[in-house]
Amino acid sequence: MIKFWRAFVRTIYAGQCPFCGRFLLEHGLVCVKCGRDNTRKLRLSVPFSGREDFSHADDFTSACLYGGRADIPLTRLKNAACADSAAFFASLLAQRLSGRTFDAVVPVPSGRAALRRRGYNPPALLARELSLLLEIPMYEKYLVKIKDGTMQKGGSAAQRRENAANAYNVKKPRPFRHVLLVDDVKTTGSTLDDCARALKTAGAETVTACAAVSVEYNMKGDTNESIQI
Repeated sequence: MIKFWRAFVRTIYAGQCPFCGRFLLEHGLVCVKCGRDNTRKLRLSVPFSGREDFSHADDFTSACLYGGRADIPLTRLKNAACADSAAFFASLLAQRLSGRTFDAVVPVPSGRAALRRRGYNPPALLARELSLLLEIPMYEKYLVKIKDGTMQKGGSAAQRRENAANAYNVKKPRPFRHVLLVDDVKTTGSTLDDCARALKTAGAETVTACAAVSVEYNMKGDTNESIQI
């Protein structure tokens, strides 16, 4: 019933604003008010920065830094299956990835518990929008999570690295040379890096990781510090 209602609404409205949820009468990413008040307060990340956090991923970029107003569409993406939030972040990422060549767009998979709780996988929503914008096929189930550890949210950097170690795998490798790996949030980079390891083990030559939002976190700092996202 909910899916039917959303489909019906889409026949009347162009979409919803990822910040306030207002229906958009014309095609665009945000409503006029949020375009004026919220997008100016976004903390845009430096393109292709944070490479030092990875051992296996060849490059990384995100649309925004956590904080400012990016947490509003991020929350709607993670907790409300908001395709308009995914489209908003994907449009920013597509600009940064323009000119790069990829064979496949692959989302970071959710664990079984998270998938049951939400009913969907946020990185897959973002990957689907990126796939459309970049005109590159998405392979939603190419990566699988084979180790369901504790939730990453609230864990320290050391705990996150331990949870993510050898947690992902590719069961049926395909001849992908250049892969775009997609997540919703990058904190320490542990999850993305283990996914990149799995993709390269399956034969990928290069893996470019990206996320809607990245957290400024000092990896050289206190590894017992809790990260609340």
